[in-house]
Amino acid sequence: MSLQVLVSNETSEYFQGDLVVLDQYMSEVLGSDGNGWEAQESFSYEETLDRTRSEKLTAKVYLQKNSTTELFQAELGPDTKSDSVRILVDITDGPKVSFSLE
Repeated sequence: MSLQVLVSNETSEYFQGDLVVLDQYMSEVLGSDGNGWEAQESFSYEETLDRTRSEKLTAKVYLQKNSTTELFQAELGPDTKSDSVRILVDITDGPKVSFSLE
């Protein structure tokens, strides 16, 4: 199955951070370190995932701001019968990070 993560920075600030998606066994299925997320832009990350590892996914975003790193995470339960999973990650003022499945 196809796994896509779309990160949207909806703020007027630039953020640097890391993105990790873990399967139900807490093994990494997608990881991208040292990303630069420009203000008002979206970024896409894709990976192929074995359907048997998709029952529960944990998405994590580590945002770096003012020499500190803050962790945001969510557990998601995608439809395991689907051929694709799309996780939307929205960065908003605060900063705050929200996760949803599409």
